[in-house]
Amino acid sequence: MLTVADVDRTIDFYQRVLGMEARKVRSSVLARPDRSSVCTSATPIGT
Repeated sequence: MLTVADVDRTIDFYQRVLGMEARKVRSSVLARPDRSSVCTSATPIGT
């Protein structure tokens, strides 16, 4: 059984991880001239 604190910690952890990934993807998009290949591999979940 998860407590509210556990859920909060997990959400916080995933937000940090996803934030780092998003920054990495964004910098690789900016550094790379062919944007289309990056965009296809980095489509957000749910689209």
